[in-house]
Amino acid sequence: MHYLNGFSPPRTVQVHNLSPENRSDEYKKRQADIWLTQNGGDPIEWGTCCRSLCMEVATAIESVANKWRQMTTSKEDAEPAIMELNLIVDREWPPHDFDRMVESAAIEIGLKGLDCVKYRESRLDGWRQLVTLFETREHAQAAVNAAIRRELQRVFGNFSLGERQLPIEKG
Repeated sequence: MHYLNGFSPPRTVQVHNLSPENRSDEYKKRQADIWLTQNGGDPIEWGTCCRSLCMEVATAIESVANKWRQMTTSKEDAEPAIMELNLIVDREWPPHDFDRMVESAAIEIGLKGLDCVKYRESRLDGWRQLVTLFETREHAQAAVNAAIRRELQRVFGNFSLGERQLPIEKG
């Protein structure tokens, strides 16, 4: 369930660098403009937008709380629900967690100038699949760190060991 579907585009537009050439990013910008106009008018009245957002958040929290109460009324239902929630939280990593792993691995192998976000973008789903293979976050983190490091080494080599040298142009 995604309770704040309507507000995701404005948040994305405010928080992330979106490319005007990217169709998906352009769509997100249009969705943000639509939400702002629908909830704040034209010209945008920011106070009205804030009230709309607060109402959406309150509705989402109420809905989640009701669902949680339904799922945990009996002890037999509560225990598996809590275990499942803990599992989901441990396995749902935000993209920036992977960015840090890429940055760390790049430093370890002596790779400089890598755009870690661009590198991560096409690999995120695969790395998230790896996370699901492990019982604990700690085990998953160690394994995914190792996988990312090996992948960078396979693609770029290991600059810290002098395996790869950048070509020197002779003029």
